[in-house]
Amino acid sequence: MYSIDQISNAAAQLTGESLEGARLRLGTLQRFDQLVPVASANQARLESVLVSALGAVTGQTRPFGVREAKPEDEGLVLRVERAEEVQALFGLLPSLTKKGPWRGVRGLVVQMDGARLRFGFRTWLYEQSWWSAEPAVWVTGPHGEDLAALLAAHDGQIRAAGHSVQWDPQCPAPGPKRKEPAARSLVRRLSASSAMGSALLRRPRLWDSLAGYAGVQVDTRMTDYGLDWIVERQVAGPQFDDARLIEVLTDHVVGCGLRILNHTCDTEGCTVRLAPRPGRWGWRGVLTVHSRKASFGSYIQAPGPRPLTAVGDRLSVSRPQTNASSPDRGVPDRDGAVIQLTGVPLTDGVAREDLSWIAEQIAAVWTTQGLATAVVLAQDPDHGFGLLDRGRPAWATAPVPETVAGWRRLRVAPPPGEL
Repeated sequence: MYSIDQISNAAAQLTGESLEGARLRLGTLQRFDQLVPVASANQARLESVLVSALGAVTGQTRPFGVREAKPEDEGLVLRVERAEEVQALFGLLPSLTKKGPWRGVRGLVVQMDGARLRFGFRTWLYEQSWWSAEPAVWVTGPHGEDLAALLAAHDGQIRAAGHSVQWDPQCPAPGPKRKEPAARSLVRRLSASSAMGSALLRRPRLWDSLAGYAGVQVDTRMTDYGLDWIVERQVAGPQFDDARLIEVLTDHVVGCGLRILNHTCDTEGCTVRLAPRPGRWGWRGVLTVHSRKASFGSYIQAPGPRPLTAVGDRLSVSRPQTNASSPDRGVPDRDGAVIQLTGVPLTDGVAREDLSWIAEQIAAVWTTQGLATAVVLAQDPDHGFGLLDRGRPAWATAPVPETVAGWRRLRVAPPPGEL
């Protein structure tokens, strides 16, 4: 019912992982309805801080300057392409000037972990619990670059200017006596929508898989309901390829699981606005993607789109061929429909969650046979206790824009089957 080649392709084409690495990671999962894991609240906060710096660097040939974003246990491993990306991350490190004002992100720490840089937070900056691991992002690359020497050189520059470094986790640094205003605290500001920033960082190769990729930059903006993430996407050539972009961003299996608010296009560009599903912590914001024609000369050749298994594209010959004997997606739909009702047993037998999983297994068999199937789970009205949205910032006086719910894909299926 699963093709490990197919699901590893779908994940690796967005994260940049090697096919073997994605296959090993996904092989440990019990189910495959989420191929790129969602970060914990503390981990997402750290990742959103880092992507806010990476997304502002210019001259990158890869989105955010990241070649690979590999989930590892509860953390993330980034492989960057240039020393400029490393220097941009160093610009976030906190230091104390002679006259007292702070620079950088207070509470951010970094140290060498073997040949890699390990970024994290001081313990007073995040909520500690027994079920949540300490947030960590490891940075490796670029090839042949001595990261320890780069960090030592940055340390020397700060000290030569008469400032004191505050990013060594071995040297304790107390937190601020008062809560810093969100306008001055990058961590507090990003916390409102940290999950959205983390989702972008964990799928860096989405952007250069689209037609005409020429660059991408990221910015944030405080709003009356939270924090918006704004992506400026440069495209070389006439094709904006927004259809595939929307398909991935709204997908639950390999994408971000967002819902579309609106989509407007003209001859010069396209703008897509997407919002999260209601009730998701750490998603209080709107993702806006502006696709504009790059102001390059005609000598720049627009790269073509790369195949994305996640949206049903045909794989290139260098990729593993999955289910080659299945019919093409373009064949006519088969007539007829089957409805199978499965009820919860009255006795203490199969739990409701297990029963829905059994229904998905039944539907998956039909899907692999080329059928379009759906699992409809009827739920009773929710009488649970209301939980306080701890991700709601003090300045959020308005609700996040509402979106219309749609069908949720349950897994990547060989065409023409859909589940």
